[in-house]
Amino acid sequence: MGVLAHTAFFISISIQNPFEQKKRGEFTMTMSYSIDAFRRIDAIDAIFRKSSKLHGYTSIVPGSVSSYKALSNFYPQDLSQSVKYTGPDGNIYMVKSDPTHFVTQLASQNKRTGQAVQKYAYTTSKLSWKSHEGKTKEILQCGLEVYDTPNPLAEAEIIRVAYKVLEESGIGKIIVDLGNISITEILLKKCSLSHLEKEKLRDLIDTKNLPELSVFLGHLQLEPYQTKALESLPQLFGSPESVFKMARELTLDTDALRAIKRVETLFKALLDYGLDRNMIKVDFSFTNNYSYYTDNIYKIYTADSGRVLASGGRYDNAFGYGLTACGIALYLNEINEVIEMKQLDKSNLYPMDYAIYYKNDDRKPAIRLSDKLRDLGYTVTTIEGCADNLPTEAEEVLSVKGSQLEIINQRMNTFCRSSFDQFIRKVEDQYAPSSIH
Repeated sequence: MGVLAHTAFFISISIQNPFEQKKRGEFTMTMSYSIDAFRRIDAIDAIFRKSSKLHGYTSIVPGSVSSYKALSNFYPQDLSQSVKYTGPDGNIYMVKSDPTHFVTQLASQNKRTGQAVQKYAYTTSKLSWKSHEGKTKEILQCGLEVYDTPNPLAEAEIIRVAYKVLEESGIGKIIVDLGNISITEILLKKCSLSHLEKEKLRDLIDTKNLPELSVFLGHLQLEPYQTKALESLPQLFGSPESVFKMARELTLDTDALRAIKRVETLFKALLDYGLDRNMIKVDFSFTNNYSYYTDNIYKIYTADSGRVLASGGRYDNAFGYGLTACGIALYLNEINEVIEMKQLDKSNLYPMDYAIYYKNDDRKPAIRLSDKLRDLGYTVTTIEGCADNLPTEAEEVLSVKGSQLEIINQRMNTFCRSSFDQFIRKVEDQYAPSSIH
């Protein structure tokens, strides 16, 4: 990595009095959300938790502090953006860093017990130092990690889960972008170039700077086939079939062709999972600027604005634990902002199933109804009074009036009346063992 990648930002956090530190301006947070934003984020996370559980992932809570020394040899680019402090023992620690190391460490410990394929899901926050802004940024994310299998089907599954979560979140059209960072590295390994020259090529390829790339390659003494291959990489982007065809027409060695084949295998697996081929792109300009990833890499972004909502990849033997691994993270901050922007803060995501209104005389049947719905796995809030202002958090609003119910479905924008007992029977008939969300 370049010299800048090893620069670090250090802060001195007083463990005894962190509030005093904030007052002096040495450490600032940038998270500032409305309650509606947190409701949206909670609803998205609920979709994620349900989907990951249905796919057999164990939910865990990553730790808050990591050892800087333990990770400094593995992904210096990420370390340069981490928030650090010097502990009482004189060692440097990272606060809320990338959770992947914690999960990998856990998987390594479990490997000793003879466990087969390991699948973990998490939701956490990550602190990142933005040097150009002069402040820290707290990133909310949820993610999936799979260990002990090199099978591309594991990658297809985590992409599919992330894709479905975004679909159910009401994002609109989204694109899955597939690539492989090892292709560029395989080509560069065969070239007799300096470290700085390789760094320059990686940057030009990754940013798709075709004019400057062509000029720079013209100054290098490379074989014609090497120049053609490196110059073609940024243009290998688009529909999978056409990109695979163009890539195979280049003069590539066996290792590079195998890397292309792994991306093609992943693409076909995603089709088997039901993803629309028109929503999948392939990009072979990815380079090792993408942190600790070693092979296939992927991201999911909005079709209209191109905002990245999820990203991940394969990271075999990351952090020296000797595990085959792949993972993906969904960025809850970005997803929330896209939903808020597109739907003008009128999200179709309702973190609660029912809001039950009642007057004093109907308190007992209202409580009985709410308990019944909760027993069936639905989320319910009860409010004493009239439903004059509809809550933004509930999909259906029920007003208890003696033996009758008035029902407003906010998602469908419908109104109906039902007897108390008829509604109970209807809910029991459509019973599901978990929330409708």
